[in-house]
Amino acid sequence: MKYLLAVIVVIAAIRVAATHRVFSPVYDELLHLAAGHEYLTQHRYSIDLEHPPLARAVEALPFVRVPQPSGNWVEMGNSLLASGGDYVGGIAKGRRGNLLFLLIGIVAVFGWARERFDVTTAVIAAALFSLLPPVLAHAGLATTDMAGAAALPLALWALDRFHRVPSWRSTLLLGGAIAFGLLTKFSFLPFFFASAPVLGFLDHKRPSVKTLATILIAVVAVWLAYFGSFGTMAAANPALHDDTQLAFGSPWIADHVVMPAPLFAGGLLKLKLDDQLGRDAFLLGRYSHHGWWHYFPIVLGVKTPLPFLMLVVIGAIVSKRARPILAVAAVILAIAMTTHINVGVRHILPIYGPLSIVAALGLQRFKWIGAILALWLIADSALAHPDYLSWMNAAAAPHPERVLSDSNLDWGQDLIRLATVTRADRIDDLGMLVFTRADLNALGFRSVHHIDPHHPSTGWFAVSETEIAIWNGWDPTAFRWLIDRTDFTRVGTSIRLYHVTR
Repeated sequence: MKYLLAVIVVIAAIRVAATHRVFSPVYDELLHLAAGHEYLTQHRYSIDLEHPPLARAVEALPFVRVPQPSGNWVEMGNSLLASGGDYVGGIAKGRRGNLLFLLIGIVAVFGWARERFDVTTAVIAAALFSLLPPVLAHAGLATTDMAGAAALPLALWALDRFHRVPSWRSTLLLGGAIAFGLLTKFSFLPFFFASAPVLGFLDHKRPSVKTLATILIAVVAVWLAYFGSFGTMAAANPALHDDTQLAFGSPWIADHVVMPAPLFAGGLLKLKLDDQLGRDAFLLGRYSHHGWWHYFPIVLGVKTPLPFLMLVVIGAIVSKRARPILAVAAVILAIAMTTHINVGVRHILPIYGPLSIVAALGLQRFKWIGAILALWLIADSALAHPDYLSWMNAAAAPHPERVLSDSNLDWGQDLIRLATVTRADRIDDLGMLVFTRADLNALGFRSVHHIDPHHPSTGWFAVSETEIAIWNGWDPTAFRWLIDRTDFTRVGTSIRLYHVTR
């Protein structure tokens, strides 16, 4: 069975690596690479505290010998990608590190399923997990979401091992797994600490006396990862003074509470403030700054292959042993539904670990039906290549852009394809309204100009779906002269290319 697991990992890694040079940098990649590079080379962590440093540092490793670029993080990220003289090659280099987290995620799903059930269930669950377009999409980017998706099943596997054999070895492994999760994604904190009692209570198990030791190990590891720092949040980053004022109405906590790893607490604070203030979101043709409680159930419904969802339903119905694992998925979804940051399936990516195990149990119960659904899933996954990021199931057809946007559909990934089209069609001057922070010159665009939102003109125009969604929310009259036209060419899955002659 270990050879089957190796085959699953290799196939998934090859599929993901094949996308590295296809897509331009998505909106957040420059931020993560700049922050990771600063962490590695300057031993500082000041660029965007809302994400812990581990995944960023791994992804920035290929650039560790590059001197610290100047400018803001957009300029820094673009400089890193161009540092080797090949911008597209730099994109691929930055993304390779995420293959490590894909490996960890697949192995963690396998290990957790084997711990709870048997090796056959484990292999099937790992295979199902590796076929999911959202997993493959975010494994192929220099972002933090795949690391977060890997961290939760890893920690829950370690937790189950700790429950079964509460030795000092399992204590150390659990503490390390919790630290890994805390250093990859802040959402790990509510997801894991809400899931842990669900597993323990539903299985009628009591926490071991070594539980405090696991927490201590995790805290020390996080403290060391944040340079062994000790002090107040405001002293570590003066901007946290104002952030605390906005979040709590008083800066007292940031100014006076001395703590280990104050930037870790500062990251949690900034995330709280971000959720409190809200973020632009799009769903079913509507635009909101504070999101919707039903956003993530809909996202899960259209961004997940239908045969996989059917296997989950079967597993949930026919297997009582699946219920604790299903409860973990329900907890993740319930927590996500309380947030106001509604920008993509990536924020619930950890849900696919437990759901893969439940689906594996469903597949085994009804073998013929399971085989048909598995073949359907394989076909869905294969047909999605390489556009895993924008893929949606038949429930979103034929106009997925009317259902979801942002990182679900258009995260700025299709500019390399657009550059290829403009060269082939000899488009020398292009009006552009595209959701991106990439270096357009490095991607091959020579003459690009902005589009007037209210005054029609002639020429070539490239407009991306997220920008359309954003402008429809801000000013529904903007760009109507262009985006209401039906005579456009689709570039990739996210960009409309118009040629207006009159």
